[in-house]
Amino acid sequence: MQQSNSADNQQVSEVEKAWLAGIIDGEGCITISMVPRPKVQKKYYTPVVDIANICPILMAKVIDIINKIGCGKYISMRRFEPNRGKRRTAIDVRVMGLMRVPKLLVAVLPYLVSKQEEALITIRFCQMRLLADSPAPKHAIPYTEEEMELYSRVRKIKELRHLREHTPDLTKTVEKMCSELHSDMQRIAEMPIPYRIKGKY
Repeated sequence: MQQSNSADNQQVSEVEKAWLAGIIDGEGCITISMVPRPKVQKKYYTPVVDIANICPILMAKVIDIINKIGCGKYISMRRFEPNRGKRRTAIDVRVMGLMRVPKLLVAVLPYLVSKQEEALITIRFCQMRLLADSPAPKHAIPYTEEEMELYSRVRKIKELRHLREHTPDLTKTVEKMCSELHSDMQRIAEMPIPYRIKGKY
């Protein structure tokens, strides 16, 4: 998997944000992944946005917009065999980490539809980790009950959507979490830069 941190120094337009939100709704995944650490017998949790498609033109546009938003990403290619037996190559773009993922999700949040709830939960998870009052690296800070509840919620939504049984009612959730988002983003913006970027995300 190749890591790419390039940025175009161009301002991303609202049309591009809306287009990317549509791609994430249809071709993407927003989640919190559990990452085992066998050497220390611990687990840590990292926010992830994945987008995959076989069309190189579409994925080039995805990468271009993510660059404009200013998010680092990983790009990889994988071969797979659909039902008809013809092998194809998919391009995968992954954004992960406590700083990168909320930056991407906040940019597209107003335009997300089917995955807006996962985005709000994931942003909230990132905010709680970033605001944790500890000198230790973020991945070393014990997880709170609320953080684990957020992890369980986003995983459950994904499971239910896969079973085609989930139709989210977002009205109250959006109002509450957008209010919390505004307050917490202000606090994060006021934090000294070295503190915000300390640790591995």
